[in-house]
Amino acid sequence: MPLYNLDDVTATLPLFETVNYDTPIPIGDGITAEFRDAGHILGSASVLVAIGSGVARRTVLFSGDVGRWDKPLLQDPVAAGGADWIVVESTYGDRLHEQTGRSRSTSPQSSRIPGGGAGTSSCRASRWSAHRRCSGTSTT
Repeated sequence: MPLYNLDDVTATLPLFETVNYDTPIPIGDGITAEFRDAGHILGSASVLVAIGSGVARRTVLFSGDVGRWDKPLLQDPVAAGGADWIVVESTYGDRLHEQTGRSRSTSPQSSRIPGGGAGTSSCRASRWSAHRRCSGTSTT
């Protein structure tokens, strides 16, 4: 027996809201979410959550799979520049794609976490590794 049926699904449709990429959407007091094209499958997105403003502003980018560049039918993924921390799934983190003209360093990078502490990055061959703080794993 299924957990839900077509009537259950139909009842949820009014709860969905369409939003554009690269447009901050207020989701709470002083908190915004901005969807960025992940370039993985049609409609996939990473979500940049921002809290606060000015020098107190902090951002976390959440993502699942991130696509590759120069693929037919899909937009290139938006680079993660500007995020204070990045949280991504790493199903394929132990594998490398073949080298392309857009590849970056494939070795882990050491980084500083805002407010102190250190972290390591296992960002693989993509533009994401160009962002020096692509790790949010504190070792202190």
